[in-house]
Amino acid sequence: MRHCIFCGDRVDSKEDAWPKWLIRLLKKSPREKAALRVSRDGESVREWLAKNSLIVVRNVCRDRCNSGWMSRLENESQPILSKMITSIPATLDLEAQDKIGQWAVKCAIMFDNIDSSGFYDVGDRRRFSQTLMLPGDFIGVWLAHYSGTDSRAFTNHRTVQLSNKAGIPHRGHIMTMLFGHLVIQVFNVKRLAEGVGPETIHITTRNEWIDSTIQISPSPSARSVSWPPRISLNEIEGSIQIFCERFILSTKDVV
Repeated sequence: MRHCIFCGDRVDSKEDAWPKWLIRLLKKSPREKAALRVSRDGESVREWLAKNSLIVVRNVCRDRCNSGWMSRLENESQPILSKMITSIPATLDLEAQDKIGQWAVKCAIMFDNIDSSGFYDVGDRRRFSQTLMLPGDFIGVWLAHYSGTDSRAFTNHRTVQLSNKAGIPHRGHIMTMLFGHLVIQVFNVKRLAEGVGPETIHITTRNEWIDSTIQISPSPSARSVSWPPRISLNEIEGSIQIFCERFILSTKDVV
């Protein structure tokens, strides 16, 4: 018997990794097929056209999770995300920032489980389903804007091994998602050695990205933010791929 990845109950439900409402937003007509793309660890790229997401997973229960907290989170997040996906400017208060972060982490957990990388363990998934608190020793969530004309859904996620200056091992999971004009990036870092390691984790990037990103977790200002940022990402200059790889992964990443 298969068990729900979040609560442990019997799996008796199917879940769309990309919700159907999101795919509908990317299409100009009901008959059109949306361009979808998934990349794992920079490899295993899969691209296809579909009327629906076609990434249906059978790893959750119906009552407690799929029709419970997952449905509530989807309903609360959809109005916020829909405007941003269609490039409507938005002012995000702290509650809206929290909902986007929670929704993004839910997606990261789902894709991590599909590929069986095991970054989010049983304890991470259980606590998240019960509290919606973002797991990990450090978790950052950033928003960006895509100015290209291609309406598509895209995910790029990978796990990375890194250590701090003292040699303490850490593991990270980076997920970048593009939906229409909205880009969301989640970087989660966990210590692999119990009871040791820094209280604060600093992440280094290849560029400053100040004018093209908005950090919503941890919120640097604890106030409302305006989206989109001043500079947008695009495909002409390859900035989407650069954005996916913007973190410098070396022993100096975690200090």
